[in-house]
Amino acid sequence: MHHIIRLFAVLFLFLSALAAFFSERDTKSFCLNGYTVPDELTYFSELNGVSANDPVAFVLIGMIAFLFSIILIFIKNKMAFFIVMLFCYLLIFWATGFIESSTAYQMIHDSILYCHNMMLIVWLVGLWFSFVFSLIYLKIE
Repeated sequence: MHHIIRLFAVLFLFLSALAAFFSERDTKSFCLNGYTVPDELTYFSELNGVSANDPVAFVLIGMIAFLFSIILIFIKNKMAFFIVMLFCYLLIFWATGFIESSTAYQMIHDSILYCHNMMLIVWLVGLWFSFVFSLIYLKIE
């Protein structure tokens, strides 16, 4: 039973990696509300400079999660699995720091709410389920 729980944790991490990697599907996927003009959407594809590259952070997050899902599938020790999983989440949190135009929360929130980027919801739900299943895997005997 505990092998299935571990498999679910890795599977959800892999699904979140795919969602993060493909979240920038077109030029209207990421936006901010009120970034340049109050109550007006600003798409990242319309920006110039470094801020226009902020959605690339999600490609990096997808690559990190994909790499760790491959590594985690081979780890059988519960504590080592959990430590590597926490390190994966630490790197994902670190990669969100590359977002310079606003906070990561505002970018994710506005892109989901106003740009209807549902891949970000899949990414967040996948990360959450992966973490919950890794906690369950750590707890069961």
